Amino acid sequence: MACSHDHGAPAPCYNTYWVTFTDRPPASVWIQGEDAAREVAEQHGAVEKIEILPYPANPRLDDQAEEMPSFCWRPSECAGKTSCPRDFSCVD
Repeated sequence: MACSHDHGAPAPCYNTYWVTFTDRPPASVWIQGEDAAREVAEQHGAVEKIEILPYPANPRLDDQAEEMPSFCWRPSECAGKTSCPRDFSCVD
């Protein structure tokens, strides 16, 4: 799938996924699609569940923090949602 942006050419769609493991603490990954997220996650441990997350959160399985910072401060509460459920920013 391609996402359009203001420059006219299609750009890849990145999403954030919250990955819970059976053998280590959870982590997020900002990547192109759930299949790719699972592939990366399986390199780090035994995957229990992968859920969409509105924004990246720490800890991370990807090295894209400069391009897309970790905005989500409560990933376990936001897992499974495509937008932040809070009325105000966690940093306010």
